[in-house]
Amino acid sequence: VSQTVSSSLELEQIFQTVVETLQNTFGYNFVSIYLLDGEILRLGAQIGYAPDQIYTEIPITNGVAGRAVRSRQTQFISDVAREPGFLRASHEVESEICVPLLKEGTALGVLNIESERGHPLTETDINILTSFAGQVAVAVDNARLHGQVKSLALTDGLTGLANRRAFDYALESEVARVARYGPPLSLIIIDIDSFKLYNDTWGHPAGDARLRAIADLLRANVRNPDIAARYGGEEFA
Repeated sequence: VSQTVSSSLELEQIFQTVVETLQNTFGYNFVSIYLLDGEILRLGAQIGYAPDQIYTEIPITNGVAGRAVRSRQTQFISDVAREPGFLRASHEVESEICVPLLKEGTALGVLNIESERGHPLTETDINILTSFAGQVAVAVDNARLHGQVKSLALTDGLTGLANRRAFDYALESEVARVARYGPPLSLIIIDIDSFKLYNDTWGHPAGDARLRAIADLLRANVRNPDIAARYGGEEFA
């Protein structure tokens, strides 16, 4: 199971593999996994719940999942009817185990298992899920780092716009699309006049601020799926 989860570097695929594996391999009725984003737990994937009943976002101040993140400890609720903080996503639920996904003491999210009536969760399930959650946390952390590296490879570090590499790729793709389907294609390349003089006069930090300001203007005015890029030093496309 751990090998299956750790075989991908894409978060969405990992999340889906986790919930499907826990249901198919261990027979758990309701499974969900949430990723921590600031003070909010955001749903990564779920299985077993009706789409209109699942919580897509949970503040860490709420529910058993929020408590698991805050305490960084597994929460075991044998009877959810007696738990005032329980966020009910299904009326069939009897018990719940919520395990924080921890990497070097930092909470990345939570793994949440709920059982239907007549099939209560036990201490054995806690042991299984705690061991499994450690592997999931490693896989999630690796995927996040991979995503950051991938983003850095295609993003200009100063302005946050696409970099030259990403621009070249997008241009090649767009030219191929136009050649095949025939819609018009527009390309604008601009630069900042007298930028060297500006840097020499006011210093490079001031020049960097100008570059970021231009980038913000371009980003605010391009349409989806158009692309704005930093083409060179003070050149944009």
